[in-house]
Order: sequence, then C-alpha cells, then structure tokens
Amino acid sequence: MRADGGEPGKGEQPTILLVDPDLGFVFWLGHALDSAGYNSVPAQNTRDATALIQEHKLSIEIVVIDPLLPDAFSFISRLRQSQRSLKVIAAIPEDWGELPAMPEVDAVIRKPRQFNAIATLSWINLIQSLPSGTGADSGQSSKLLRS
Repeated sequence: MRADGGEPGKGEQPTILLVDPDLGFVFWLGHALDSAGYNSVPAQNTRDATALIQEHKLSIEIVVIDPLLPDAFSFISRLRQSQRSLKVIAAIPEDWGELPAMPEVDAVIRKPRQFNAIATLSWINLIQSLPSGTGADSGQSSKLLRS
C-alpha cells in the first residue's frame, strides 16, 4: 500500500478501496484482487473508509463503492480533492434493472450473483481497462458500462 501519498511506481499495482456493506462481496472481490497482485482495503461504509485512509495514510488509486450508501457521492467528491487521479467503480446490485448514468464515476458494473472465475475475470478486466490520468473530472469521456 502507498502510505506516502504518491502514485504507484512502474510495475507497482494500485491500492483499491472496497466500500460496500455486503461482506461476502467485499471478501470475494478483495481475495480476487489480492490474487491478481493488487492491494485491496475493505470497508463496510464511508466512515470506516475515511478512518482507514487517515489512520494508515493511504493513497487510493481506485475505489469500488456501493452507490446506494447514503453518502457515497460526497465521499467520492471529498476523496477526489486530495487524490486527483482517483478512479471510481460503482458496484450495483445484480437486479437493479438498467445500468444508470452516474457522472461521478468512471465505471458501473453489476455485482455478480455467483462468485466464480468468470465474475473474477470480468472485474479484473474492468480494473485493468480503467484509463490512467486524472479522475472523472478530467473532462475525458472515460465512462465504462458493463453488465
């Protein structure tokens, strides 16, 4: 994990913050990301996530967040103020109908019904496909929608 506030070095995988009250999902995704060489940090809500970031002086490059959390978008906004290159993935429930437009995020993806190899590959591919540079406020069209 980057504790110095810097960007990951060449060959160094980004730190991914997982903010979701679904512990089964967070455990599965954290394990999948760790197995793929990423650093993952789990939190059940934005308050816990904020405490982890401050306590461990974490530099977060990617956030996977449940957009249904009461203060999800204000948390993203606050985090982007200090971590400009932040990328955000909204993880929505499988049964949520059509994927919504969320200008605050870089990608929207459904949580898998089954935690299997196909779901793992889908998530890893999405994370690897996120563009580098600044966050959603960069003016670039970097929206990725996955179903």
